[in-house]
This record gives sequence, structure tokens and C-alpha cells, in this order.
Amino acid sequence: MVVRRVLGTFVATVIVATGVVSWQSGAEADGGAVAHHRKSETLGPVGYRKLRIGMTRAQVRRTHQARISGRDGVCSTIRLRAHRSGRNQVSGFVSDRFGLVAIFAQGPMHTPAGIHVGSTRKQVRAAYPHLRNAVDGSYATVRGHRRLAYEFLFQGAGPKAKVYEMALMRKRQDCFN
Repeated sequence: MVVRRVLGTFVATVIVATGVVSWQSGAEADGGAVAHHRKSETLGPVGYRKLRIGMTRAQVRRTHQARISGRDGVCSTIRLRAHRSGRNQVSGFVSDRFGLVAIFAQGPMHTPAGIHVGSTRKQVRAAYPHLRNAVDGSYATVRGHRRLAYEFLFQGAGPKAKVYEMALMRKRQDCFN
């Protein structure tokens, strides 16, 4: 990994076997702008790549975008093929009743508004002014899709708290909280 300081921001370049991935962060240096990910992919507004919230297990399988694994009652877990998740981590859930109900952000994913893991609460609130806080996280309804929401979990308190986990999910579902 190569790290250079360029005009007050840090630029890191990582070369991996599959190609070159660059990440540039100027969030703190330029007063709160969202960090830019050149290889970042969009999570939302209704899914990720070919996966769409509401797809049945069979439809999810046919996309070849995720592996369906463990089953707990009426729900199965998925792991995105494009992103390796840890041993005890899942990339989402598929319900018998509601289909694909959640996709958790993996790697450099961002919402259409540019929010990603590492964004501050202030940035999330600016992008999603209708953000609502609950006991188990903060939620913003997806614009134009009233049955879907982004869930954000923050580390820390106040406007500088940072997103450490986020998901695109169906509001009404039977797999978790």
C-alpha cells in the first residue's frame, strides 16, 4: 500500500491481484465532503447489481450474485460473491414470505447520495434529512420507495459519529429486528 499526502488530503493506493483500487479521503480536510471511492458501487435505491429487494430465493440464485446459505426458521442468509465477508458475517437475508429483505454494505459501497461506511452523522443527515433514530439504529426511507429504508449504525455520539454499518432493507420483514 502506498500512502501520499496530496494538497492536504491523504491518498492511498492499493494494488491487488484483481486490479487497482484507489481510495481518497478528504472528508476531514475539506470540511465534511463525502469521501470518494473510485471503485465504489451503489447500494440502492432498490438493490445491488442484479439483486433486488423482494426477489425470491430462486430469483436470487439465478442472478449468481450471492450464495444462499444458513437457514434459521423462515429466513436464509446470503453472502455476496463479489465481496468476501468474515466467517460469522452475512451480506443479507432472504425471507420465505417477503423474499430478499436486506443487503448489508460490503467493501466500498455507497448509497445513491454518496453515504458510505465512514460517513459522519452530519453527512448522513444532510443527505437524508428525514433520518429517524430508533433503539436499534437510524433509518431513512428510500426516496420513491416507501417500503424500503437505509439503516445506519453509528459509532460515537453527536454529529461526528461515524457510520460503521449500513444496509438497504425492506421495512416490513421477518428476519431481524
